[in-house]
Amino acid sequence: MTRPDPDRLLAALGSVTRGEAVAGPDATLALARRLVAARHGLAKDPPCPASARRRALSIFRPRPTSWLEALAALTFDSWQGAAAPARGADLERLVRFEHAGTAIDLQLALHDNRGEASIAVEGLPLGGRVQVRAADGRVLADAALDERDTAHVAWTGANDVVFAVTDEDGEVLCTPPLSRGGA
Repeated sequence: MTRPDPDRLLAALGSVTRGEAVAGPDATLALARRLVAARHGLAKDPPCPASARRRALSIFRPRPTSWLEALAALTFDSWQGAAAPARGADLERLVRFEHAGTAIDLQLALHDNRGEASIAVEGLPLGGRVQVRAADGRVLADAALDERDTAHVAWTGANDVVFAVTDEDGEVLCTPPLSRGGA
């Protein structure tokens, strides 16, 4: 059996829904059979690839037009509610930032003029990257997110750092500066 032409089926279905006459009950039954066959034919098609779905979703995602619009809100900080560590202490810090459906979880180890972070990103429809930037804008580290949207980065050269998440269309999320002394 040949596959029904979707344009012809939609035109026929449109005429029925507009109340236009279809040439009798036999033609209506034939149309119904063709619609069912088309549905079964579509069910046999391979599923849409995940990369195509993510790309289609990204088209409708609002994009920040400035770094201020991409600035994420702090939703969790393991140092919040307790005294921040004493100056000079090298302690782990867990933080989470969210912005426009995208979130970044950071497990930070901040040291004097250097640091490292394990990063997990949620809600990014396209493969992305994470940059660690100094307060003056220098890129200190840059890493691609893996298939689980995670990465590990290490950097030297700054105490105050900003994390930026980007995809192929540009910057998606940016944290405020983070330092050993707090956000």
